[in-house]
Amino acid sequence: SQALLSGSFLRQVPLSSAAARQLWEHRRRLRPRSTGGLFFGTLLAGKIGFLRHARPADWIGFLASCARHPAVAWATLRAAKKHPATWEFLNRCTADRLAEARACGFTELGTGTLVDKHEPLEDMKS
Repeated sequence: SQALLSGSFLRQVPLSSAAARQLWEHRRRLRPRSTGGLFFGTLLAGKIGFLRHARPADWIGFLASCARHPAVAWATLRAAKKHPATWEFLNRCTADRLAEARACGFTELGTGTLVDKHEPLEDMKS
């Protein structure tokens, strides 16, 4: 599930406040808007402070979606408990990739380090 992937990323990978803001802004620009996965991922990861970057419109959209589809919202919130092997696998793999990155000097995702797969990379344009 997208929420489990998002949760394992948010649980394992340190983000600067600027990178967290940039991630929320990116998900807001997507059509359809895609901030719901950040809410669920944040709740699964237990990184509640990440929600400070959510705007009122994000909250309204998330809560409205949960009200329209309560069974889906409940199942998503319980995904880590219902699928513990998948949750642990994703967290282990993310932690392993983070350890590899740290061995190469990585400390945290900062401003400008998030890449939009729909945008060409600057150094690959030439």
